Amino acid sequence: AETSSSETLYRAQLASLTDLRRWDDMRRIADARLARTPDDVLAQDTFAEVALRKGDLDEAERIVQRILDSGKAAAGQYNQAAWIALVRGRSDERVLELAQRAASLSEYQDFGILHTLATVYAEQGKTAEAYRIILQALELKGEPDVNDLYVFGRLAEQYGLPDAARRYYEKAGAQKGGSDDSNPMDTIHLIRKRLEALGKPSEPKQVATRR
Repeated sequence: AETSSSETLYRAQLASLTDLRRWDDMRRIADARLARTPDDVLAQDTFAEVALRKGDLDEAERIVQRILDSGKAAAGQYNQAAWIALVRGRSDERVLELAQRAASLSEYQDFGILHTLATVYAEQGKTAEAYRIILQALELKGEPDVNDLYVFGRLAEQYGLPDAARRYYEKAGAQKGGSDDSNPMDTIHLIRKRLEALGKPSEPKQVATRR
């Protein structure tokens, strides 16, 4: 009970420090936790989060990989490893394995983890799998938000419907409440990359008329 209580307190401190963007203080409480419990996963998670918030994805990826290598990783760490890879433009089979492992460990009951898995499938062009998983994710949450709209946009692209994809991305971009520009891991950054890649919509062809 004491461990559970101290973890609850630690998570509460983390949440408030994250809101205040006090990265050094987050590292300080993580250091203190590690001093008491070497190799503590929650403390290492904190270091990874600070690295991500500062935009150091190399360092974050190294920390998360160390947790995976330790054999102590839970669903959250597998999901984070997969999402970091996605943000960095990778969606290979190893990334899919990470996302599938996260989904399996969470018994397919965590929206964020299912969203990651759906995104990997969409990036790989596995449209049926992506669609099935994103619908499963929506059953847990309800109305689609920025994250879901990104997956629908990628599916539209895979189906060869760039204009439909653009509409999904633009709708997602308009949902400011669901995104955090300051967080390099936020889906909004992926959305902007896709909009940039798609470019401006093509002009409708003018039909020549005889005079």
